[in-house]
Amino acid sequence: MGESSGSSGGAFTRAFLPGLVLGLVVGLFVGALVPEFLKSGPTIEPAPGGSHSHGSTAHDDRTAPGEVEQAVDDAEQAVEKAGEEVKDAAEEAADDVEDAAHDAEKAMEGQPK
Repeated sequence: MGESSGSSGGAFTRAFLPGLVLGLVVGLFVGALVPEFLKSGPTIEPAPGGSHSHGSTAHDDRTAPGEVEQAVDDAEQAVEKAGEEVKDAAEEAADDVEDAAHDAEKAMEGQPK
């Protein structure tokens, strides 16, 4: 009986805890970056009441296709950078969890079963 509880504790620390820590780290980064990314996008202003907006905007006032492509490129680069940061943080967190699990196993070796 003592061995089965010890092995389930080992499985817990090897499977659940790294997933939990990784999920929390990724969630924190995504939660911090996505709202800022969404705020930085173009805003849509409503047309003034009683006016028709069909064809009322001059061609010069519209967004040029090059500007849209540049905005998309910038957004893609920001997402790639954020993904790299999340990956690095997740790897560090996984290493920390492995170290903590190893330390816990070492501490448990000296205790009676």
